[in-house]
Amino acid sequence: MEKEILIPGSDSQLKLVMEIYSFDNPRILVVGSSSEFAAAKLAEKTDQVVELIVEDYDSLINSKMVLDNNPKVKVRLMDFEVTDFDKDTFDLIYAQCSITNVRKNKIVKHLKKLLKKGGTITVGEIVNLREDKPVFLDDIWESADLDPAFTEDLRKYYEERNFIITEEVDLSSKLYNYYSANIKKLSAAKDLLEENEKSYHKKLLKRVSHESGVYLKQGGDKYIGFKVLIMEKG
Repeated sequence: MEKEILIPGSDSQLKLVMEIYSFDNPRILVVGSSSEFAAAKLAEKTDQVVELIVEDYDSLINSKMVLDNNPKVKVRLMDFEVTDFDKDTFDLIYAQCSITNVRKNKIVKHLKKLLKKGGTITVGEIVNLREDKPVFLDDIWESADLDPAFTEDLRKYYEERNFIITEEVDLSSKLYNYYSANIKKLSAAKDLLEENEKSYHKKLLKRVSHESGVYLKQGGDKYIGFKVLIMEKG
């Protein structure tokens, strides 16, 4: 199973960071489950050990299994808003669809502390393309513990927290391929999962299947977007 596809943006955010960011022996933190692919690629690119943090035990076990003892990626179990890392530790923080939730304010505040002065943080976030979104979309976000911002407000959110935005890219057009590919792969993926993976992926697969159906068949493409920001700590 290609686990890395089960995350909005697929590899588009990673490719963008690889093209833009200047790597010089950086300390890197990757935030969120389903980000093993990104962590491994960043470790390969930099030849440095990359830290990957997840918030629950099932995610920890799954990440270790996906990474298959990759010595360049160190997986830790931590709350995103209260980690064990010291202030000013990282040169680059990578978060793809992992902080767009009701705890976002606290998480962003903490990640900023972990970032060195002048360091870079990249976030990929699901956004609402229209303010007049339907009720069923709010129900989807609530069931997934997500709290997406209106697309026009995302930049302002980070600027108010003294981040200097160097790149802002709307990748909403990538979501069609993401959801289409997932619909095709979900059924096969369920059959390929090992028994010890099924409990971890059951909720994820159900949510992705629901979101994909809404996006592709119920007009969700008019309301659901994906945006990437690359920012420096001001």
